[in-house]
Amino acid sequence: MLRPYQTEALEAVRARKVPRGIIALPTGTGKGHIAGHLTEALNTKKILYLAHREELINQLADHVERILGYGNVGIEQASRSIGYFAPSVVASIPTLIARKCRRLQRFKDGRFEAIVVDEAHHSTADSYIKIWQYFGLMDEGKKKTENPPMPLIGLTATPSRGDNVGLNNIFDDIIYQMSLGDAIKKGWLVPIYAYTVKTKTNLDGVRTRMGDYAEKELAERVSTDLRNEIVFNACQENAKGCKSLLFCVNIEHARNMAEYFNNNGINAKHIAGNLQQDERRAVLSWFKNTPGAVLTNCQLITEGVDIPSVECIVMARPTKSKTFYAQCLGRGTRLAHGANNYDESVKLGKDRVILLDITDTTSDLGRRAVNISDIFGAPLPTKELNGCEMLKELEEQQEILEKARRGEYVGTEAVPVNLFAMPAQIPKAKMAWLDYGDMFRLSLANHGDITLTSDTLDRWNAVYFNNQSDEEESIYTNAGSLDDIIVLVERWVKAHRSDVLILVDKNARWRNEKPTSAQRGLCKKLHIYIPPEATKGQVSMAIDRRLASLKTKKQDKEKIPI
Repeated sequence: MLRPYQTEALEAVRARKVPRGIIALPTGTGKGHIAGHLTEALNTKKILYLAHREELINQLADHVERILGYGNVGIEQASRSIGYFAPSVVASIPTLIARKCRRLQRFKDGRFEAIVVDEAHHSTADSYIKIWQYFGLMDEGKKKTENPPMPLIGLTATPSRGDNVGLNNIFDDIIYQMSLGDAIKKGWLVPIYAYTVKTKTNLDGVRTRMGDYAEKELAERVSTDLRNEIVFNACQENAKGCKSLLFCVNIEHARNMAEYFNNNGINAKHIAGNLQQDERRAVLSWFKNTPGAVLTNCQLITEGVDIPSVECIVMARPTKSKTFYAQCLGRGTRLAHGANNYDESVKLGKDRVILLDITDTTSDLGRRAVNISDIFGAPLPTKELNGCEMLKELEEQQEILEKARRGEYVGTEAVPVNLFAMPAQIPKAKMAWLDYGDMFRLSLANHGDITLTSDTLDRWNAVYFNNQSDEEESIYTNAGSLDDIIVLVERWVKAHRSDVLILVDKNARWRNEKPTSAQRGLCKKLHIYIPPEATKGQVSMAIDRRLASLKTKKQDKEKIPI
């Protein structure tokens, strides 16, 4: 039986106006069930389903076979090869492109009338591009073809990538989506109760590669006895007795974490890609069937693993990728096994998932790790959380900033951000943009500010907030990259706000001068401590950050962002 939003998603596929579209639904809301019914929505049984892992392939085949019946679905993966009479095929991406794509070349023109790709946020990888080119969805220059021979439907819980390669290079639009907040609000997932767990580990100097922290350097910083002790104590204090899933940096970190728990009397195992398949299955079976078990892993249980009994997620691995973070979080938000809504889940013993957000320090706000507040788009992303339910926390933060906007005192605890963090490092930027993790902001002094945000297809949008009129104006939409939107907006500033050019120039001489008495006076009123070595430019940016955090732009309070 289809849930209401699943029916809506299928209707959106039927009514779509683009050949290449994405269905974006949070983990645990039944994307596989929708996949099985796409044969009806696309009005064909001749569909090629694509996935990159065995677990996902088996799940897809099972869902489709329930709709089409036994014998109507073939599997093309490693030693498994399709029956030529099966109208639908579920195939492995690595298998299709192996050995000069010989397996792929078995599928001649006309063999399929549609393609469905699971975990579509991977679709810009080179392995996928070979398949898009083979079926005429992309040309040799890696550009979308204007009239593709068949529709492409992507399914994902996280329609964005961590390496800044936009999915708009593959897909035309989001044809249906439901946010994590909406799924929780409507009872399709359990609420998240979050705790901020601060460590003394400093991430300064850890380099970034492909949009995330370099794994080896990160592991050296976080895989320590002291930090492991902090993680263990946090679990005992906030989630004692809960079935807990810990996300770690690498195999050694996962093994060390499991060992620390065992040495302190808590039953724990680790799971990683170096284990044989039968060993992994045995560990997963143990975890599923053992109350209060602790499982540590490194990038293995993020996609295709369904364990509804997870009660606690521990983000022991810092990441700069909201995509990866959301995948990890999704391992715990599912309803209890057998429940079809939140009320049934409560009766079956699961009314929430606990999240322990392990937070390391950094002097550069733009390089800090993603946290749960970033996933929900909370306006105060660095505020410490103490077991709050995230939707309520989001509403409270919005109310805090609304009061600040009305001029009511809200206290300095509402803005615990590193005000002296370095400005954003954007190669093409000539102006002093600030990086807030999920957006970039350029202060135009008394004229207001410009914010840059990306949508679910990684298309960049620029909005100008005018302090004088208290109104927002959309300047540019759907830019293909951050560099593109930066160039466009800086041209706009030169054309429309030429009087502030000296103030926004990131290389202006005044930035290296000593702070003025006026700046010091304003900092005193705003409760900003000025370090002895701070420059005039650094103090200016600190003031901008504080004022921005005490102001909210007009928002629809009923809308709960992802």
